[in-house]
Amino acid sequence: MYSGSVRKDKTSWYYVIEMGKGINGKRKQKKKRGFKTKKEAHKAMTEMLHELNSGTYVEPKKITMNEFLSEWLKNKQLTVGENTYLKYSRTVNSHVIPYIGEIMLPDLSAMHVQQLYHTLSQEKGLSNDNIRNVHKFLSQALKQGVKFEYIPKNVTEFIELPKVQKKEVEVWDLDEVQHFLEVTKTNRYYIVYQIAINTGMRQSEILGLRWKDIDFDRGVLNVRQTLSHFGELKNSTKTAAGARTIALPDQLMHELNKHKVNQAKEKLKSGTFYSDHGLVIATQEGTPLHPRNLLRNFYAQIKKANLKKISFHDLRHTHASLLLKQGAHPKVVSERLGHADTRMTLDTYSHLLPNMQEETAEQFGNMLFGNKPSNNDENTIKETNLPYVINL
Repeated sequence: MYSGSVRKDKTSWYYVIEMGKGINGKRKQKKKRGFKTKKEAHKAMTEMLHELNSGTYVEPKKITMNEFLSEWLKNKQLTVGENTYLKYSRTVNSHVIPYIGEIMLPDLSAMHVQQLYHTLSQEKGLSNDNIRNVHKFLSQALKQGVKFEYIPKNVTEFIELPKVQKKEVEVWDLDEVQHFLEVTKTNRYYIVYQIAINTGMRQSEILGLRWKDIDFDRGVLNVRQTLSHFGELKNSTKTAAGARTIALPDQLMHELNKHKVNQAKEKLKSGTFYSDHGLVIATQEGTPLHPRNLLRNFYAQIKKANLKKISFHDLRHTHASLLLKQGAHPKVVSERLGHADTRMTLDTYSHLLPNMQEETAEQFGNMLFGNKPSNNDENTIKETNLPYVINL
């Protein structure tokens, strides 16, 4: 059993714990100084003795937060996708290391972290959501530090986080969608916008889509490949649920057939210079279309159409909101979007449906009291029969 004592020097209190003798026969002690009162020193000593005597004590690793987080990021790179890693790296290098990078890992306290979040909020103007992201990444890093026995505890567990700021998604209504498609009808990337609005696919999924992923007989496509922000093809999706099959309306199938014919003409014209990757969306030379080039075109077309500016990802939100407003079952919408569960879909889009509660109450009343529902209520909606297709 280890034992210790509390002592006082000129200005403060400290404790000394007798650790026995080393292999060289010399006496070993563990000291910690800087306590303002005898009570504080005694409390800290008692906690340390408990850890030592119970075998739970972890000798802190003497490295800076900068060194530790850099090591953590290297390990993280092996376990997450490229885009996710870049998000981790940017967040840590921009919002954590510049402020607490010089603090020694064992010395990091909950107060240091709380002050970091205050600085990011008050001086850098980061939103609550961004601060919560910083906390998420820092907490993951320190959790690994505990697992590797670099530190005895994760100090982020004691932090009070800012409230979540619920953001409403930006969408176009049906008239705006129809107008946008009319304006872009002769644009090279018209088929991209058709796919996005009619399927809710992510930009990376659309740009990675191959002809072999489309079943023209069944009228479906399979999401199996993506294109990264750097223009690299990846034979994977963002999540496991992202690998999915989406039913397509006849009008979109018609547009895809037209696009395939036009692409074949480009291929014939380019001859040996055409680099065929089997992609639905490609440059005139057959190479993958870089996401930035698509976005430049997208924002130019929004300006041309004189519509409110939304992001390309908001076309995905637009697809979902139009389906839900027409009465599509949330599970169907969730499956089309590749969400892990229906709750994610409802949490994201329920605010777009202000009459959902009233409609549900009325339908329940009709069922309970035997009122005959109107024709509008008698709708078992099938995915392929939804009247959401944009007819031009």
